[in-house]
Amino acid sequence: MSKSEKSITQELLRTLLEYDPQTGIFRWKIKASSSAHPGDIAGCIDGQGYRVIRIYGKNRKAHRLAWLYVYGDGPEVIDHIDRNRSNNAIENLRAVTFSQNSANRAAKSKNKSGFTGVYWNELGKKWQASIVSKGRTHYVGLFATAQEAAKARTEYAKQLYANFYIPSFHDQEAAK
Repeated sequence: MSKSEKSITQELLRTLLEYDPQTGIFRWKIKASSSAHPGDIAGCIDGQGYRVIRIYGKNRKAHRLAWLYVYGDGPEVIDHIDRNRSNNAIENLRAVTFSQNSANRAAKSKNKSGFTGVYWNELGKKWQASIVSKGRTHYVGLFATAQEAAKARTEYAKQLYANFYIPSFHDQEAAK
């Protein structure tokens, strides 16, 4: 649990907010400000796509509050299984390690291959697949097409991360 969550207890949170575990939506139980009334949806989406709720002058991530609301404490890292940072339904959240959380990331927007962990190797003139786990880069291989590289990387990631690896849509298509 991070320092900012330590000052909020499950009991206090439950007096301020109502949480729907199926939808992940928080609603105010109290008049929190001049614009936040009982029954209003709490918080807003920040620049990174997370829902944040301002409590006692601090913005707090709703997924951490959801975990606290349901379980009474919080792990170091909470993963959104579907990668949707604003989906705070309790079934979409799981306690993970940093490495496991990294396994559930989509390809970066600058990625030219369209596949996570696949890039053009200029020296080899082929598509290279690799995966990073626990700070170590695992070389998967060089391939004639980006799709072949993505398929090989997906298979390697499944072995490495087991059920914590969820391939992106493009990675799933390559694996077919």
